[in-house]
Amino acid sequence: MKNKVLYMLILFGVISFSANACAVDSLSYQYKTLKKESKARITADKDTIISTIGLTYPVFKNSVWNEQVKQLILNSETEKSNYTTYDEYLNAFINASVEANAEEEEYPRSWSQDIIVRVEPQFAGTQTLSLSLFSDSYTGGAHPNSTLIYVNYDVFSRKIIKLSDLINPVMMARLTYMASTIFRKQEGLSPTQSLENYFFENQKFTLNTNFLITKKGLLFYYNSYEIRSYAEGPMELLVPYTAISSLLKINPYIPKNLK
Repeated sequence: MKNKVLYMLILFGVISFSANACAVDSLSYQYKTLKKESKARITADKDTIISTIGLTYPVFKNSVWNEQVKQLILNSETEKSNYTTYDEYLNAFINASVEANAEEEEYPRSWSQDIIVRVEPQFAGTQTLSLSLFSDSYTGGAHPNSTLIYVNYDVFSRKIIKLSDLINPVMMARLTYMASTIFRKQEGLSPTQSLENYFFENQKFTLNTNFLITKKGLLFYYNSYEIRSYAEGPMELLVPYTAISSLLKINPYIPKNLK
Protein backbone atom coordinates (compact mmCIF):
# COMPACT_ATOMS: atom_id res chain seq x y z
CA MET A 1 0.00 0.00 0.00
CA LYS A 2 2.81 2.40 0.90
CA ASN A 3 4.57 1.60 -2.36
CA LYS A 4 1.39 2.29 -4.30
CA VAL A 5 0.92 5.65 -2.59
CA LEU A 6 4.55 6.55 -3.23
CA TYR A 7 4.18 5.57 -6.88
CA MET A 8 1.09 7.76 -7.25
CA LEU A 9 2.85 10.72 -5.66
CA ILE A 10 5.82 10.31 -7.96
CA LEU A 11 3.55 9.93 -10.98
CA PHE A 12 1.58 13.04 -10.00
CA GLY A 13 4.83 14.96 -9.63
CA VAL A 14 6.01 13.87 -13.06
CA ILE A 15 2.70 14.84 -14.66
CA SER A 16 2.72 18.24 -12.93
CA PHE A 17 6.31 18.87 -13.96
CA SER A 18 5.57 17.86 -17.54
CA ALA A 19 2.54 20.12 -17.70
CA ASN A 20 4.54 23.09 -16.43
CA ALA A 21 7.44 22.27 -18.74
CA CYS A 22 5.07 22.15 -21.73
CA ALA A 23 3.52 25.46 -20.70
CA VAL A 24 6.93 27.12 -20.45
CA ASP A 25 8.01 25.65 -23.78
CA SER A 26 4.81 26.84 -25.45
CA LEU A 27 5.69 30.39 -24.36
CA SER A 28 8.97 30.37 -26.28
CA TYR A 29 8.88 33.09 -28.93
CA GLN A 30 10.83 35.30 -31.27
CA TYR A 31 9.94 38.69 -32.67
CA LYS A 32 8.91 39.31 -36.26
CA THR A 33 8.56 42.64 -38.09
CA LEU A 34 6.35 43.44 -41.07
CA LYS A 35 6.44 46.71 -43.03
CA LYS A 36 4.39 48.29 -45.79
CA GLU A 37 4.70 51.60 -47.59
CA SER A 38 2.80 53.48 -50.25
CA LYS A 39 4.13 54.43 -53.63
CA ALA A 40 6.05 57.68 -53.54
CA ARG A 41 4.09 60.76 -54.50
CA ILE A 42 5.87 63.94 -55.60
CA THR A 43 4.10 67.20 -54.80
CA ALA A 44 4.15 70.39 -56.78
CA ASP A 45 6.83 71.62 -54.35
CA LYS A 46 8.92 68.52 -55.12
CA ASP A 47 8.27 67.00 -51.69
CA THR A 48 8.15 63.21 -51.52
CA ILE A 49 5.10 61.77 -49.79
CA ILE A 50 5.34 58.16 -48.61
CA SER A 51 3.05 56.59 -46.01
CA THR A 52 4.44 53.74 -43.91
CA ILE A 53 3.26 51.21 -41.36
CA GLY A 54 5.30 48.77 -39.33
CA LEU A 55 4.28 45.91 -37.06
CA THR A 56 6.53 44.06 -34.61
CA TYR A 57 5.09 41.16 -32.66
CA PRO A 58 6.10 37.91 -30.93
CA VAL A 59 5.69 34.61 -32.73
CA PHE A 60 5.20 31.75 -30.26
CA LYS A 61 5.90 28.06 -30.75
CA ASN A 62 2.31 27.48 -29.68
CA SER A 63 -0.04 28.60 -32.47
CA VAL A 64 -2.83 29.20 -29.94
CA TRP A 65 -0.85 32.07 -28.44
CA ASN A 66 -0.21 33.46 -31.91
CA GLU A 67 -3.97 33.68 -32.37
CA GLN A 68 -4.24 35.58 -29.06
CA VAL A 69 -1.64 38.06 -30.28
CA LYS A 70 -3.45 38.48 -33.60
CA GLN A 71 -6.74 39.21 -31.86
CA LEU A 72 -5.01 41.76 -29.64
CA ILE A 73 -3.60 43.56 -32.68
CA LEU A 74 -6.55 43.38 -35.05
CA ASN A 75 -9.34 44.09 -32.57
CA SER A 76 -9.46 47.09 -30.32
CA GLU A 77 -11.29 47.04 -26.99
CA THR A 78 -14.22 48.97 -28.46
CA GLU A 79 -14.44 47.85 -32.08
CA LYS A 80 -14.06 44.49 -33.82
CA SER A 81 -12.41 44.59 -37.24
CA ASN A 82 -13.09 42.47 -40.29
CA TYR A 83 -9.40 41.84 -40.90
CA THR A 84 -8.25 38.23 -40.77
CA THR A 85 -4.57 38.66 -41.60
CA TYR A 86 -1.82 41.13 -40.78
CA ASP A 87 -1.41 41.93 -44.48
CA GLU A 88 -5.04 43.02 -44.69
CA TYR A 89 -4.57 45.24 -41.66
CA LEU A 90 -1.38 46.87 -42.98
CA ASN A 91 -2.72 47.30 -46.50
CA ALA A 92 -5.90 48.94 -45.18
CA PHE A 93 -3.83 51.65 -43.48
CA ILE A 94 -1.81 52.32 -46.65
CA ASN A 95 -4.94 52.37 -48.80
CA ALA A 96 -6.63 54.79 -46.41
CA SER A 97 -3.64 57.16 -46.64
CA VAL A 98 -3.69 57.03 -50.44
CA GLU A 99 -7.43 57.78 -50.54
CA ALA A 100 -7.09 60.63 -48.05
CA ASN A 101 -4.25 62.20 -50.01
CA ALA A 102 -6.25 61.88 -53.23
CA GLU A 103 -8.99 63.96 -51.61
CA GLU A 104 -6.46 66.46 -50.26
CA GLU A 105 -4.47 66.61 -53.46
CA GLU A 106 -3.02 70.07 -52.79
CA TYR A 107 -1.81 69.19 -49.29
CA PRO A 108 -0.96 65.48 -49.13
CA ARG A 109 0.62 64.13 -45.96
CA SER A 110 2.82 61.18 -45.17
CA TRP A 111 0.91 58.94 -42.81
CA SER A 112 2.78 56.68 -40.43
CA GLN A 113 2.01 54.03 -37.86
CA ASP A 114 4.21 51.80 -35.74
CA ILE A 115 2.72 48.97 -33.70
CA ILE A 116 4.85 47.01 -31.26
CA VAL A 117 3.65 44.07 -29.19
CA ARG A 118 6.08 42.93 -26.51
CA VAL A 119 6.16 40.10 -24.01
CA GLU A 120 6.57 41.68 -20.58
CA PRO A 121 8.84 40.08 -17.92
CA GLN A 122 7.48 36.82 -16.53
CA PHE A 123 7.97 35.72 -12.94
CA ALA A 124 8.85 32.29 -11.61
CA GLY A 125 6.09 30.61 -9.64
CA THR A 126 3.27 32.41 -11.46
CA GLN A 127 1.08 31.38 -14.38
CA THR A 128 0.90 34.82 -15.96
CA LEU A 129 1.82 36.00 -19.43
CA SER A 130 1.64 39.76 -19.93
CA LEU A 131 1.71 41.54 -23.27
CA SER A 132 1.97 45.22 -24.08
CA LEU A 133 0.72 46.82 -27.29
CA PHE A 134 2.18 50.20 -28.18
CA SER A 135 0.83 52.11 -31.16
CA ASP A 136 2.16 55.41 -32.45
CA SER A 137 0.44 56.93 -35.47
CA TYR A 138 0.14 60.10 -37.50
CA THR A 139 -2.71 60.58 -39.95
CA GLY A 140 -2.71 64.36 -40.15
CA GLY A 141 -3.52 66.97 -37.57
CA ALA A 142 -1.41 68.85 -35.08
CA HIS A 143 0.54 65.90 -33.71
CA PRO A 144 0.88 62.11 -33.72
CA ASN A 145 -1.07 59.99 -31.25
CA SER A 146 0.13 57.04 -29.22
CA THR A 147 -1.47 54.46 -26.96
CA LEU A 148 -0.15 51.73 -24.71
CA ILE A 149 -2.32 48.80 -23.67
CA TYR A 150 -1.44 46.03 -21.22
CA VAL A 151 -3.09 42.61 -21.21
CA ASN A 152 -2.37 39.90 -18.64
CA TYR A 153 -3.26 36.29 -19.48
CA ASP A 154 -3.57 33.07 -17.52
CA VAL A 155 -0.92 30.79 -19.05
CA PHE A 156 -3.13 27.69 -18.95
CA SER A 157 -6.66 28.92 -19.66
CA ARG A 158 -5.47 31.91 -21.76
CA LYS A 159 -8.25 34.01 -20.25
CA ILE A 160 -7.58 37.68 -19.62
CA ILE A 161 -6.81 38.33 -15.96
CA LYS A 162 -9.11 40.99 -14.56
CA LEU A 163 -8.61 43.15 -11.51
CA SER A 164 -11.39 41.14 -9.84
CA ASP A 165 -9.21 38.02 -10.20
CA LEU A 166 -6.58 39.68 -8.01
CA ILE A 167 -8.54 41.77 -5.51
CA ASN A 168 -11.37 40.67 -3.26
CA PRO A 169 -14.57 42.35 -4.54
CA VAL A 170 -15.37 43.81 -1.14
CA MET A 171 -11.95 45.46 -1.14
CA MET A 172 -12.26 47.30 -4.46
CA ALA A 173 -13.27 50.57 -2.83
CA ARG A 174 -10.30 50.27 -0.49
CA LEU A 175 -7.99 49.67 -3.46
CA THR A 176 -9.30 52.80 -5.17
CA TYR A 177 -8.80 54.84 -2.01
CA MET A 178 -5.20 53.65 -1.57
CA ALA A 179 -4.45 54.23 -5.26
CA SER A 180 -5.94 57.72 -4.94
CA THR A 181 -3.61 58.44 -2.02
CA ILE A 182 -0.62 57.34 -4.09
CA PHE A 183 -1.87 59.36 -7.07
CA ARG A 184 -2.21 62.55 -5.00
CA LYS A 185 1.26 62.14 -3.52
CA GLN A 186 2.72 61.50 -6.97
CA GLU A 187 0.99 64.61 -8.37
CA GLY A 188 1.85 66.79 -5.39
CA LEU A 189 -1.77 67.22 -4.35
CA SER A 190 -3.16 67.49 -0.84
CA PRO A 191 -5.70 64.89 0.38
CA THR A 192 -8.58 67.32 -0.17
CA GLN A 193 -7.38 69.26 -3.21
CA SER A 194 -9.75 69.43 -6.16
CA LEU A 195 -9.15 67.25 -9.21
CA GLU A 196 -10.63 69.85 -11.55
CA ASN A 197 -7.47 69.89 -13.67
CA TYR A 198 -7.92 66.20 -14.51
CA PHE A 199 -10.50 64.47 -16.66
CA PHE A 200 -11.99 62.26 -13.95
CA GLU A 201 -15.77 62.13 -14.06
CA ASN A 202 -17.27 64.38 -11.36
CA GLN A 203 -13.68 65.11 -10.24
CA LYS A 204 -13.57 61.73 -8.52
CA PHE A 205 -10.45 59.57 -8.83
CA THR A 206 -10.98 56.22 -10.54
CA LEU A 207 -8.74 53.34 -11.54
CA ASN A 208 -8.87 52.15 -15.11
CA THR A 209 -8.53 48.54 -16.30
CA ASN A 210 -5.26 49.09 -18.18
CA PHE A 211 -2.76 47.53 -15.79
CA LEU A 212 0.38 45.40 -15.80
CA ILE A 213 1.30 42.80 -13.20
CA THR A 214 4.89 43.70 -12.27
CA LYS A 215 7.40 42.43 -9.76
CA LYS A 216 6.69 45.23 -7.29
CA GLY A 217 3.02 45.99 -7.79
CA LEU A 218 0.14 46.69 -10.14
CA LEU A 219 1.14 49.30 -12.69
CA PHE A 220 -1.84 51.27 -14.00
CA TYR A 221 -1.35 53.21 -17.23
CA TYR A 222 -3.43 56.21 -18.30
CA ASN A 223 -2.98 57.16 -21.95
CA SER A 224 -2.93 60.75 -23.18
CA TYR A 225 -6.35 62.43 -23.05
CA GLU A 226 -7.59 59.83 -20.58
CA ILE A 227 -7.14 61.86 -17.41
CA ARG A 228 -5.09 64.83 -18.59
CA SER A 229 -4.18 66.73 -21.75
CA TYR A 230 -1.93 65.57 -24.59
CA ALA A 231 0.67 68.16 -23.62
CA GLU A 232 0.89 66.69 -20.11
CA GLY A 233 1.28 63.20 -21.56
CA PRO A 234 0.34 59.74 -20.30
CA MET A 235 0.70 58.68 -16.67
CA GLU A 236 1.91 55.59 -14.84
CA LEU A 237 0.62 54.80 -11.37
CA LEU A 238 2.30 51.98 -9.45
CA VAL A 239 0.33 50.52 -6.55
CA PRO A 240 2.85 48.43 -4.57
CA TYR A 241 1.87 44.96 -3.34
CA THR A 242 3.15 45.95 0.09
CA ALA A 243 0.41 48.60 0.28
CA ILE A 244 -2.40 46.25 -0.77
CA SER A 245 -1.29 42.85 0.52
CA SER A 246 -4.38 42.58 2.73
CA LEU A 247 -6.64 43.18 -0.29
CA LEU A 248 -5.22 40.46 -2.51
CA LYS A 249 -6.91 37.17 -3.23
CA ILE A 250 -4.91 33.97 -3.09
CA ASN A 251 -4.05 33.63 -6.76
CA PRO A 252 -1.36 32.20 -9.08
CA TYR A 253 -0.78 35.44 -10.96
CA ILE A 254 1.19 37.68 -8.61
CA PRO A 255 4.83 37.01 -7.59
CA LYS A 256 4.95 35.32 -4.20
CA ASN A 257 7.72 37.51 -2.80
CA LEU A 258 5.81 40.76 -2.32
CA LYS A 259 8.42 43.45 -1.96
